[in-house]
Order: sequence, then C-alpha cells, then structure tokens
Amino acid sequence: MKQEIELVKQVTKRPRKTVVVMNLERDLQTELPKLDRLSKRATVFLSYARQDRNIAERIRHALQNHDYSVWLDSAVLPGRDWSSGLHSAIDDAVARGFVLVLLRPASLTSQWGKQETGYALQLAAWSRRSNVIPIVVAPFARDALPPHLANLQWFDLTTGPFDAQVEELLRSLKTREME
Repeated sequence: MKQEIELVKQVTKRPRKTVVVMNLERDLQTELPKLDRLSKRATVFLSYARQDRNIAERIRHALQNHDYSVWLDSAVLPGRDWSSGLHSAIDDAVARGFVLVLLRPASLTSQWGKQETGYALQLAAWSRRSNVIPIVVAPFARDALPPHLANLQWFDLTTGPFDAQVEELLRSLKTREME
C-alpha cells in the first residue's frame, strides 16, 4: 500500500488551492523540497534589464530571507524553451504572488521587458488581480513610461538607502491582500 500525504495551502480568498502530494515511502530528502515550496509566502517574478542584475539579485535575496519564492530568468534550465519558461513563471507569480518590474531607461525599451510586463499585465487583468508592481531603480523621465505602466502606482527604490527601501517594499508586499 502506497503511503502518501496531501498537503493543502489556501493561496487566495477564492477557492483556489495548491495541493502537493508527498510520497512517505520515498527518501525524505527528495520530498522536503515540496514542503518547502508549499510553505513559501508567495511567488515573485522579477523582470529587470541586464544592467540591473545586481539589484535584482539583492532584491531576490531579501525576498527569499522573508520566505518568498523568487524567480529570475537564470532559472530557465538549459534546453528548455525560454519563452514558455518565462510564461510559466509569470503565470505562477500572477496566481500566487507578485510580478515586480524593475524600471530604468534601458528596461523601458527592452523587448524582453516589454514582453514580460505585457504578459503579466494581461494575466492580471484577466484574473482581476493587481499584483504587477513597477519598481523604480534608476531615475528616468516619467513621461517615458508606456501607458500600461503609467497608470500603476510604482515603488521607488531611489528615494533613500537601498536596504531601507527594500525593507519598505517587503512591508508593503506583506500588507497587500492576495486577492
């Protein structure tokens, strides 16, 4: 007889649940990552320009220290279709967390950045969620924002010490309703 346990996490106010089946006959080390993923606060997708890799890594580290599951583009495994990997990660973030769009002049003209942000905003609109959050990481002319981002309230990391601003971002994420 196969011994399994179902772990359930209510991830939204709606009846959407995440179910993870753990096989109790398998090695515990192979099953623990399932429990770890289930226990994370939310999933975050970080969209950023190449020159912001260090900033994205610092934000990722801070989020992970607060039990968020964070996805960066480096998570696409070799041999996997890049576009489907991005879409899958954005799907998860819109359903169970946030899409954080790091903004600077280069990111506003990046084809990948436009594609990621457009896809995330489209999903969020369909699901009636407001969890795509623009984050200013370098000064730029506000009129350079495309209309689909100009209407969103953004978070500005340039208005004080970086670490203090990231902590403020974390406080803001923790208080947002997971619709």
